[in-house]
Amino acid sequence: AARRRQGDLMALLARIVNGERHGRPAPELLPVDVGADLYVAAHPERLARVIGHLVKNAIDATPADGQVTVSAGLCGEGGRECEVQVRDSGAGMSEEFMRERLFRPFQSSKASGMGIGVYEAQQYLKELGGSLRYASTPGEGTCATVRLPCVQRAEDKEGGKTDG
Repeated sequence: AARRRQGDLMALLARIVNGERHGRPAPELLPVDVGADLYVAAHPERLARVIGHLVKNAIDATPADGQVTVSAGLCGEGGRECEVQVRDSGAGMSEEFMRERLFRPFQSSKASGMGIGVYEAQQYLKELGGSLRYASTPGEGTCATVRLPCVQRAEDKEGGKTDG
């Protein structure tokens, strides 16, 4: 099992959004509060896969002329949690689908795919002490919210900032 290490959440999100820039619609990374240090302890590739999956789902659910945005910030008591929101102006999901099927393995609203992604994402985020929540309105869109514990940014041996 790969070790968790500290990573810069904004750099990770920028990489994900850049990797999906040819999607239709292309996702947009919204600016974060200036001075907000968003560092999390995770396996970087695995966290990138989880959040990347949420972004890809949002693109897939949204018409080409719609919008997909990714934003991040501090939340929780004393700003001890990092929150990532992936919003889309797509098809949305019913309350019943979210309650009965969204977090179950092998369920999907898509024509293709195994429907493993959201279930696996939720399991991994729980392992990290975080959570995944959805808010959705059919015909208006969906917001997936990831919350993770923030960690203090470590300084490297030369005294500069480390890069995740």
